[in-house]
Amino acid sequence: MKNGQDIIGAADEGFEIVIRTNPGYSDTYMVRIGTTGSFQFDKTGGNHIRHVTFQPVGHNNRTTVETIVFAKCYNRELIIENNLFNIPIYGAALILDCKESLDASVNVRRRPGPGLRFAKNTIIGKAIRTWCCVFLPKAGIIVNLHTIVNQSQRIAVIENSFQGEMADAGDFTLGFGSSMDIFRNKVDINNNIGKTRAEEASGRDVPKEGFSLIGHTSGSEEPPLFNLAGNRIRSKNIAIGVEKRIKLALACNHLQAANPWRQPQRQYSLEAVDPLPLAGECERTVGSTSAMVTPTSPTLCQIVNTWTSITGSMINPLSGLDNLDGQLFFDESVCPSVTTPFVAPDGTSSEAGEASTVSTASSTTAVMTGLGVITTLAILLAR
Repeated sequence: MKNGQDIIGAADEGFEIVIRTNPGYSDTYMVRIGTTGSFQFDKTGGNHIRHVTFQPVGHNNRTTVETIVFAKCYNRELIIENNLFNIPIYGAALILDCKESLDASVNVRRRPGPGLRFAKNTIIGKAIRTWCCVFLPKAGIIVNLHTIVNQSQRIAVIENSFQGEMADAGDFTLGFGSSMDIFRNKVDINNNIGKTRAEEASGRDVPKEGFSLIGHTSGSEEPPLFNLAGNRIRSKNIAIGVEKRIKLALACNHLQAANPWRQPQRQYSLEAVDPLPLAGECERTVGSTSAMVTPTSPTLCQIVNTWTSITGSMINPLSGLDNLDGQLFFDESVCPSVTTPFVAPDGTSSEAGEASTVSTASSTTAVMTGLGVITTLAILLAR
């Protein structure tokens, strides 16, 4: 897509606009955006992709497509909304991978770097079954901006539905001082079958997660901030993976998996930051069209998270975290007793007997520092 170009479907009611590959199509991507060696700072016309169904497999069930939308480096907004991505492929629905260096704080108005709003899309994964192997799509969406630093309010993944067979729903890598918003997404994926093509080639199994959050290893730079609010994550393996140093604001998320967390590098900390500013992102359910009002005085009860084991075990909601600095709130004892079953993308709720009870008082609120204790007490006394 060139500067300012759009792909917008305008089908009659009851129909859809489908983009599929022809038998002779030989490229590995269906849509390309940006360039490898330059941000092209003078090209600021945004790109929109809306109301389109992407079907990368032709009538003969063969395809060379590995990823549907592949974005490199650019200096404009990429808005991808209200689309259906079928991904019986090795890659992802979207990969945003820019390897050029940029300090986005130097000239925010003219050189902000890549912008992405990925919202209200449905991504349906399907494993590729061959005579020897079962290959999973690598992820629903992959964002790799580790060389772009101090970038904020430019990357958002909001109200999407990730369904079917895929290794991860989202893999997100940010540079130091940057941030992104991940709000009100529904994840219900089967990632305990097969492998990715990279796993098969390397001979090494890679843990599979709902969302994977990746930061940096520097001890002197500010870790990137991931804002997660209102997400419902159901994964057959791990709900959330954390690698390297990151900051995390975690508010009103519902996690269902075999294990809640994975933090393989215990020498790097996960820094939990105050989630109360995200309370407004909890107010609207996925798919709601009503206005969202931020509470004037948000309380701990509004941002508490829940955890349910799909195996029936009583795994602690912080299991898998080996280096946590601060607090992640999973303590429902501060709230009225409310049942919050997981709602799958098709509208069905999880069976009561399928999962263990969500977390309760004594083992669920993590207090890792003395400051965290004081903060919690102050919040509770203010209620």
